[in-house]
Amino acid sequence: MALLFFSTVLLVASFNVNKLYQQSSGTLKASIWFNALLGLFASVSFLLMNGFRLETNSFSFFMSALSGIFVILHTLCGFRIISIGRTSLYTMFVMAGGMLLPYTWGIVVLNETFYTLHLIGLSLILISMALFNMIEGGFRKDLLIPCVLAFLFNGIVGIVTKEHQISSRAVSSMDFVIMSNLVKLAVCSAILLFLNKTAGSPKKQTVSRRQVLLIFLSAITSGLSYLAGLVCAKTLPASLYSPLQTGGTILLSAMTGRVFFAEKLTHKDYAALALCLIGTCLFIK
Repeated sequence: MALLFFSTVLLVASFNVNKLYQQSSGTLKASIWFNALLGLFASVSFLLMNGFRLETNSFSFFMSALSGIFVILHTLCGFRIISIGRTSLYTMFVMAGGMLLPYTWGIVVLNETFYTLHLIGLSLILISMALFNMIEGGFRKDLLIPCVLAFLFNGIVGIVTKEHQISSRAVSSMDFVIMSNLVKLAVCSAILLFLNKTAGSPKKQTVSRRQVLLIFLSAITSGLSYLAGLVCAKTLPASLYSPLQTGGTILLSAMTGRVFFAEKLTHKDYAALALCLIGTCLFIK
């Protein structure tokens, strides 16, 4: 449980760093640059930690490629959502997908033990997320497709990660993180090359020192969070790990948003956080 808490804290830290980056540059091309440089920094940093050794096989390479590609896809969906909507809306759909799909997969496919209290807790967390993101005027129709895709893509990442970690053919968690980030670097670099070739007179993309620092911090925090999460996925049931991390992320995100970004919390928000806290506690034995 301590490792899961560590993973959640680092995940929230990476969300906050990403938010700072998005405030300075929110275009689609900036998102691709962000993922490319993040893949570069993370793969080099973790290769260094691993003594520049990398163990791989066809199964782990395929699963890490799937994971890396779907992470890129839900990040691109996020930039689209944030450009016309709100960051919290993207967070809600991404976290819901990352919780609900692995939970269902664990119960239905992996035959993990079903607990009624866990289902109640899951429901409370989902209600909390909806309540926390409720706005006047209803849901915008032009956000429907990117929000649903972000939900599905992050849910697939959770399923792929779990299936890799419980396989006897899996490489170490460190090697999986390195491969996922190398895939992210390769795919995003290819996209950037394609965009530059197809553009009539491509505009030069500049990245400030502050943005490079933010990307590096995001690479370290998200990479360590993912590494710790992989270890948890190997030892904890998907139906337990995913909801616990989601509930913890919502609570810590609200706290850090209030402290570091001066985000105001209404009575409705406090009620939502209370529901989330109760729902999360129902998963703790």
